[in-house]
Amino acid sequence: VHTGTRTACARKMPRASKRARDVPLYTSFGENENGTILVENENGAMVEMNRDEVDELTDDYTCPITFDLFYDPVRMPDGKLYERVAIDEHILRNAVDGKVKSPLTNEMISAVYEPDERARRTLQKLVRSGFLTGEKAASWKQRDLQATIVRALHAKAERGDGHSMGRLGFSYRDGTRGVCRDPVKAFYWFKKAADLNDAPAATSCGVAYINGAGTAQNYMRGINMMARAAMLGSEHACLVLGWANECGHHGFDKNAEDATYWYRRSQLQPCKDS
Repeated sequence: VHTGTRTACARKMPRASKRARDVPLYTSFGENENGTILVENENGAMVEMNRDEVDELTDDYTCPITFDLFYDPVRMPDGKLYERVAIDEHILRNAVDGKVKSPLTNEMISAVYEPDERARRTLQKLVRSGFLTGEKAASWKQRDLQATIVRALHAKAERGDGHSMGRLGFSYRDGTRGVCRDPVKAFYWFKKAADLNDAPAATSCGVAYINGAGTAQNYMRGINMMARAAMLGSEHACLVLGWANECGHHGFDKNAEDATYWYRRSQLQPCKDS
């Protein structure tokens, strides 16, 4: 069962920075009467910077995988900082026996990391104060908005809102709203939402059962969930049931009459989730 596609895009490499690759940490920013930018470093000393030096900071605070500003930086055993979601994806795709190749050094390292809270807080101040501007700063603000949305969805889901549970399921399935793809979490939220009669989540829960995505593969449970989703008004569930009857898949015999029934019913469903 097709659940969606992902398109890879080439990204422009950031220019090499003349600064050390350990990101500098600043606590406040301002501008004097001559227009010179003043920053206070972590030791409390005021440092003057020109605009070129400020622009260079963008590279210092850029993830080597995403080429975007760090939002949630973590430090890997190679000593480098990476965006958490990006390195999670790298580990998910490439880790073997708890080891993964460093994206920068190509050395095999432990697939573990530590959050870098100081770097994260510094980035927040750099962007929110307007000290860093441009496309990357705008992208960081969009990521910040996504994180706010995800936190709100989690809060509503924990209070029992089925719609929010389903939206979290789609986020973890597809890696959207700034979260890493996680089939197990996706299935968890789809199942909880399906139990509260959310039609799109029930369909996606059925797909997960059929494909064994985030849970053990089980055609019977998958088809049962698809039937429930169809009863809840899911167009996509009807199409899956129609296709299964037409082609004789997922335990069905070929049955043109039943296939036609489900295909026709799909056209009348209120939930257009195909």
